[in-house]
Amino acid sequence: MTLSRVQFNYLGSLIVVLIGIFVVYNLGPVPEVISVDQPPDILVPIVNPDQSVNIPEPAIQAPIAYAYALNSGTILFEKQADLPWSPASTTKLMTALVVKDAYTPNTLLTIESSDMILPEKPLFKLGEELTVATLLEAMLVTSSNQATYVLANHYPGGKEGFVKTMNQKAQDLGLTLTHFSDPAGFDYYDQKSTARDLVRLGQVVMADDDLRQMVSMQQTTISDFSGQNTHQLSTTNQLLGGEYQVVGIKTGTTQEAGQVLISQFRLPAEDVVVVVMGSQDRYSDTRLLVDWLVRQYHWFKMSELESIFIDVD
Repeated sequence: MTLSRVQFNYLGSLIVVLIGIFVVYNLGPVPEVISVDQPPDILVPIVNPDQSVNIPEPAIQAPIAYAYALNSGTILFEKQADLPWSPASTTKLMTALVVKDAYTPNTLLTIESSDMILPEKPLFKLGEELTVATLLEAMLVTSSNQATYVLANHYPGGKEGFVKTMNQKAQDLGLTLTHFSDPAGFDYYDQKSTARDLVRLGQVVMADDDLRQMVSMQQTTISDFSGQNTHQLSTTNQLLGGEYQVVGIKTGTTQEAGQVLISQFRLPAEDVVVVVMGSQDRYSDTRLLVDWLVRQYHWFKMSELESIFIDVD
């Protein structure tokens, strides 16, 4: 049997994909997120089967970028994906996981004087009582630092105990290149993560029904327990509700980090997570990468790939 050039390229790509799936399913750090019980017709990405079309890599300005196909567990693009970088407010995704473990949604917390000391105008007034669920919405939708610190300050052991738990959670999830010093994501010399670790973190967050809903919200209205104080919240993620099928998840910006963005896209074949870090225009970089992915990859069912390998005269 002889193979045409196109079939040979399919075969090479398929081998790479199958090896990748084996590694993820058997050695992956978060098996609770990536299920090994996949249907036989799982879709797998094959690189540009039409070799007559030259598709140059996207001109991404960000020093760090990473794209990962969730269903097949395939790395679609990587650029310094393991370089430690300031994660900025994407840190709040880990904060949300710790909060979910520590509190019940209806737990009431009161805004105290220590919660009013912030680099920006406070969202909440002194003395307001809010549920943990409401504070989580403020933190994840509009990236409220005040809500973040209220949740951390009321934790057993205070902010210091909260950060310690964040780092333990990171280790438990296999985020080996991630370390936190601040729950809101402000710059510290040892506040670091990587694009690859952020994809894993994002998977865990998106697996939680409550958190997934929050990171997909464009707008919402919240109120304190009395109902006398209401707050309009708008997302910081400009890709939500746009021309791309974005279903989450979080932005981040600091002087050291630049612009950071974790996005989950619903492409025709499967969901893909894209991370950019250190960007000057995170939305442009993300769009460039997603547009390239759509042109560069073709998704096939495993059963469909069998028809590719036929005798060619």
